[in-house]
Amino acid sequence: MLSEEQRRSIVLSFKLTPAMAKTFELLLTTPVATNKMIHDLVDTPAKITIYRLRAQLQGSTITIHKRNRVGYWLDLATKQHILRTLESNLKHVNLSAEQSQMEAAE
Repeated sequence: MLSEEQRRSIVLSFKLTPAMAKTFELLLTTPVATNKMIHDLVDTPAKITIYRLRAQLQGSTITIHKRNRVGYWLDLATKQHILRTLESNLKHVNLSAEQSQMEAAE
């Protein structure tokens, strides 16, 4: 499960719609996301949701894998890379916020 800050970071970092962000989180937090899991989560067919998500992620190093009758997944190295990126973005945002507060206090 991701924290609320990580969820916000996903939306901002990858410029995702709420449905895409939910699907992306599902891919990050489960070994395999089935068509039914995705459809139940966003009330849109998985094929369409994944197509849109892949289009939005085009140009990044993120690959969403698929196997018929199994589902969709991100490989472990990709998940680790994404989580490190999210943590780095959160640290950067927190440092910027602290810096702004210090400047305002002066």
